[in-house]
Amino acid sequence: MQTFTYIPVTLWLPANFSPRNTWICGPEKGIHILGTGDFTHPLWRDELKEKLEPAEPGLYRLKPELHLPEIPSGSFDPRFVVSGEISTIYKKNGRTRKVHSLILLPGLEAADRLSGELEKLEIFTLMDALF
Repeated sequence: MQTFTYIPVTLWLPANFSPRNTWICGPEKGIHILGTGDFTHPLWRDELKEKLEPAEPGLYRLKPELHLPEIPSGSFDPRFVVSGEISTIYKKNGRTRKVHSLILLPGLEAADRLSGELEKLEIFTLMDALF
């Protein structure tokens, strides 16, 4: 059995994907809590630490200096929850099976710890598999 973590930061998302752009789009769609995605990717975790600050327990907000100068009328300040997806790929009865698990964590410190534990188990990322 192999377990992969997706790294859309570098593979599937546009180059301008960022916490700030997500923060801008969330209220436009009526989304109050946004998942950060890809907590296992160290560069993405670094960006999250740089651009987010703690809000309520288990939630983060975009740092005020990154807000738009003018927030549209009726808008709100969405929160972020640390999240990621782990895809477990295995074979059963001659067929490939995939289980995608969404993981929500209480904070970036927990993301650092869990990512470290996954690395110890030699669970590798899709990026590792491709290159």
